[in-house]
Amino acid sequence: MKIAFKLIIAITFILFVLLGLYLYVEISHTNEWVIDDETRRLNLFCKTIHQQIENSMLDKKIGEIEKFIKKLVLNIGFNEITILNSNQEVKIIAKGVNIDLRDNFVYFVPIFNKKECFKCHKNTKPVLGYIRISKSITPALLRVKKELKIHIYSFFAIVIITSLLIGLAIFFIVNTPIKVLLDAMKQVEKGVTKKRLSVSRNDEFGVISKQFNSMLNALENSQEEIVRLQEEKINRVDKMVLVGQIAAGIAHQMKTPLASAMLRAEMLMEDIKNKSYLGELKFINHQLQRCKEIVEHLLGFSRSTKAKEKLQECNFNKVLTDIIEILSHIFRKNDVSLKIDVAETDKVKVLASCDQLEQIFLNLFSNSFDAIEKGGTISVKTKVIDNNFIEVDFTDDGSGISKENLNEIFEPFFTTKEAKNGTGLGLAICRKLIEELRGTITVASEVNKYTTFTISFPILK
Repeated sequence: MKIAFKLIIAITFILFVLLGLYLYVEISHTNEWVIDDETRRLNLFCKTIHQQIENSMLDKKIGEIEKFIKKLVLNIGFNEITILNSNQEVKIIAKGVNIDLRDNFVYFVPIFNKKECFKCHKNTKPVLGYIRISKSITPALLRVKKELKIHIYSFFAIVIITSLLIGLAIFFIVNTPIKVLLDAMKQVEKGVTKKRLSVSRNDEFGVISKQFNSMLNALENSQEEIVRLQEEKINRVDKMVLVGQIAAGIAHQMKTPLASAMLRAEMLMEDIKNKSYLGELKFINHQLQRCKEIVEHLLGFSRSTKAKEKLQECNFNKVLTDIIEILSHIFRKNDVSLKIDVAETDKVKVLASCDQLEQIFLNLFSNSFDAIEKGGTISVKTKVIDNNFIEVDFTDDGSGISKENLNEIFEPFFTTKEAKNGTGLGLAICRKLIEELRGTITVASEVNKYTTFTISFPILK
């Protein structure tokens, strides 16, 4: 049921109740009001008759009294007018032609002995007689009931007309703007966000329209941002696919020549007797080793690893602490302090490839080593999030990453390190492996203060 129809029903009901109560009061007091009205009228007639009797008696024209009351009976419609003496004996009586005894109302008024009457009547009697008027109040009741019928008809007419007028007002003031709003919402549901509502009204609907337009503006901005991010993601994926294809081709072509060159260099190092050449051969072998590492990174990055085929139950803390143990000599050699807080996740297990987890941790530690100076600090802290995820923070107090580079550090071959210290593939490989394991990686940094890499994985339950 529409809200406009509900409002019309509610208002009609309220009108019906209020006017119904008014009619109930009118009807319930009808007889009382008619009797009061007739009493007032009869009292006036009695005063008139009393005055006429007094004047006629003083003028010695007693016959005029009977003529007067008979005239009243005929013209006014009384059933009977009777003049009684002090002993309530009938002295003069006048009866109507069409006597109506229904709801007969009798009014009795005394005729007091005044000073002017002492000439003919002794002053011993306070009351000389009585005036008795009999009249049916049925015509008055019928007249009032007829008026009540008119009131009832008017009541229904008022309710109907008022309801129709209120309905029209609600239709134009409430229903029409709601319909416009609903139509606009349906358009938004279909994906059309260009339409805007009029905000010319100064009431609540104007405020709603303004807020709706603001919501559409925010929605359009969000859609544009989503499209932009999707395009960036597609471009990044295309770029990574292309880089992977190129890297795979180059790596496969370079791997065999590099292995051969390294073998020959090692053979020469064993046979050569001139130590001056031995240093050069060691340099050549070191450079070839770096080329081999770059090629292996390229192969690792370009390879489409089926992570799910290698997934197994891994104790997260054990893999992490094993890597820390392996790297402990590097910490000591470079005078790096290590702070570890992994107590909260002691028994947490994840579904992953332990080899891939090791590679992720090695790359992140390697990244921290390159960023800090001798005597720096690396902190590792794990925690459980909502009993569903394990999260680990790798924080160093090194050189940090500038804001303009934060969005680029996970791109293949992007690096801020010196050419001899990085290939730009470590973090790209990290993110690739983490995403394969249904995890996430984020970074927060401030130049010359800190860098924190946060990785998160689903907990195996």
